[in-house]
Amino acid sequence: MRIPANIGQNYARSSRLEWLETNGTGSFAMGTVSGANTRRYHGYLVADAAPPSGRAVWLAKVDETVDGHALGVNQFPSVVHPEGHRLLAEFTMEPNPRWTYQVGGIRLAKSLYLVPGRNIAVIEYAANAPCRLAVRPFLAGRDYHSLRRAGDPPSACHLLAVNGELDPEPAWWRDFEYLIELDRGFDYREDLYTPGVYRFALEPGRAAAVIATLEPDPAIDLAGWRTSRGARGHHPENDFAALRPDGRPTLLAGYPWFTDWGRDTMIALPGLLIGQGRLGEARAIIDAFLAHRHQGLIPNRFPDAGEAPEYNSIDATLWLIVAVAQLDAAGGDVNGLRPVLEAIVAWLRRGTLYNVQVDPADGLLTAGDASTNLTWMDARSHGLPVTSRHGKAVEINALWLNALAYLRDPALVAATQTFQSTFWNGRYLSDCAGDDSLRPNQLLALSLPYPCVPDDQGETILQVIEAELLTPVGLRTLSPQDPRYQGRYQGGPAERDAQYHQGTVWPWLLGPYLSACLRLRPARRSDVEARVARWREETTVGCLGHVAEIYDGDEPHRPAGAPAQAWSLSELLRVERLLAR
Repeated sequence: MRIPANIGQNYARSSRLEWLETNGTGSFAMGTVSGANTRRYHGYLVADAAPPSGRAVWLAKVDETVDGHALGVNQFPSVVHPEGHRLLAEFTMEPNPRWTYQVGGIRLAKSLYLVPGRNIAVIEYAANAPCRLAVRPFLAGRDYHSLRRAGDPPSACHLLAVNGELDPEPAWWRDFEYLIELDRGFDYREDLYTPGVYRFALEPGRAAAVIATLEPDPAIDLAGWRTSRGARGHHPENDFAALRPDGRPTLLAGYPWFTDWGRDTMIALPGLLIGQGRLGEARAIIDAFLAHRHQGLIPNRFPDAGEAPEYNSIDATLWLIVAVAQLDAAGGDVNGLRPVLEAIVAWLRRGTLYNVQVDPADGLLTAGDASTNLTWMDARSHGLPVTSRHGKAVEINALWLNALAYLRDPALVAATQTFQSTFWNGRYLSDCAGDDSLRPNQLLALSLPYPCVPDDQGETILQVIEAELLTPVGLRTLSPQDPRYQGRYQGGPAERDAQYHQGTVWPWLLGPYLSACLRLRPARRSDVEARVARWREETTVGCLGHVAEIYDGDEPHRPAGAPAQAWSLSELLRVERLLAR
């Protein structure tokens, strides 16, 4: 993860390359290689001061000056000022964000990291020659979904300096512009408060740092903190690890704005934890979600501000059973889980929340009504589902059959027969019973451990999907031949919600597609390897080390949504693991 000078000094490119640094609890730092903040969520310390009140941007950024040469970069109306990216010699992510600037004969290194397990951000500086460094911090002190306007100083974190002194110059700097927020149709201008400038006389070998913390008086231990952070290394799969307010572990669905979602967490477990041999952590997360189950369902979402969990999902619980099956296959501890899963299946059979129940006529799982969206295609517009998939959805029933298979339920054989007669339309699997929309959800019937259709049908399905849904970066959520197809993900929130699953490409779906290819086409393994190599390239062009949430359905498949999505990276890692066997 090295970005050379020719890219770093190109503002159009380096302001689109993002970095992410986490502390293992859910707090994070995030920004761009250029140094300019382009999202309201960017900041050097984005942390939860008092769980479960929600994350806040505390220290938005710092701007430096070295011997009178400005290194900061900010987008203001119609101007980028200063233009410190022009002095950027290199940016790396090993093991944390590190900028190297060349100012005449002075080579200045700036390293940013979060102390593992603590809400402490450290910005360290080192130079190869004596120089004078000025560091101006900018404070936001607001919920990370909002913006600050000039007025009273914001709620502040604690700022400390090592071998530097604060020269007080309190002021508001106005009209920072976050252009990605503009693209997303949100407010995009913010005022930030600066208390002054920290001044350092840098010399080779002499420590210098600015520290932002939510702890009132931490004992400063730069060497120990640096060693602790270095031991974690740069492993993007670790970035999603977090803690619930009760101290239980979880996985965040994505950065910068997602919290932990049951569906996303369970889909991501195999690639982020189970496949990496972290079986105890996977079991702990499964237990944490099961602790919140209600009438057979695990939470779909834990809201930001600590309200009651939401259970408006049918597949989150089914994905948990799949995760348990994979944990079991990997040799993990599943003691005591079978009775719990059997109790969940019993709830689904007799009926639970949101009209979720097994149809006694055919043994298939049905859910919801026209006002609900209980599957992963859950966008809503004007209070109603955009993709209304109530009733018997194909991937829900593929997951249901896999749950029955893992539990060795005698109803499996009959349910498999009715699955095939209900969904097979002669070319592919209908998206829902009675709905022949061509969508990628049917891939789960081919890729999960228990295949739901014969291999010849599976091959036909793959060919249809390849002709209309497959792209180099993921699968379209709707065929371009469908009049409802939306090829661009753009506009304000309402417009984007209407496009979210109507053609937009999702990279996580490459995982089921490539898994199906490996099972049905073992002689064409090299095709899968080539697609995985292309998929891996996506970790170098957006948020470094990560894969975006979504892409446009139309070429050139511009990335959008969250720049670091758990299941996007997890499925890449899972398929890479399959190829390594």
